[in-house]
Amino acid sequence: LHGVHITTGMGQIDYFTVAYWIIETISLVGYGDFAPKTVMSRFVTILTMISGFAVFTFELGKILSIIDKGKRGAGSYSATSREHVVLVGGGVQNLDETFMTAFLDELYHISYRNAWPDLVLMTTGHESLTKARDLFGHNLGREARQHVTFLDGSLLNVHDLKRCGCHDAKLVWILADTTGASDPFDEDKENI
Repeated sequence: LHGVHITTGMGQIDYFTVAYWIIETISLVGYGDFAPKTVMSRFVTILTMISGFAVFTFELGKILSIIDKGKRGAGSYSATSREHVVLVGGGVQNLDETFMTAFLDELYHISYRNAWPDLVLMTTGHESLTKARDLFGHNLGREARQHVTFLDGSLLNVHDLKRCGCHDAKLVWILADTTGASDPFDEDKENI
């Protein structure tokens, strides 16, 4: 060991070179065919690797946030080339599995595949959203499920109506609760 250099079979190695190799390895850049030789070029390369890692981490956080919002129903409907329909009301809040299965079978019948609409289902509360996701997961094929957006919201909130694209929807269905789980007068108050 002479000063700050270590003499090896590869030549002299200093602490900065070792730091460069560590950052290069941890950032998963790897050594490659071309490697910087001077201290300044290695310093710039280190800054670039750290900056790239920081940007990647920041963007990954944004992507995960978008995915989380979608799972919680806090996102919004993104229009596609297909028409979309909105499904809301007490019949969505308190799903009647028999009715909803028949509804989905008709809406996403195989013979209409080229005309399948996007479906935006809006309900209030995590429990009803989870139940709807489970029901759709069991009763719709993967190809049809990609046309469904689940949102947590209310008909009485203007922001929620914009999120589900009611203003551009081909059709808005307000389904009545057929399970008898809620008082009909209370349900009417929520839907109207």
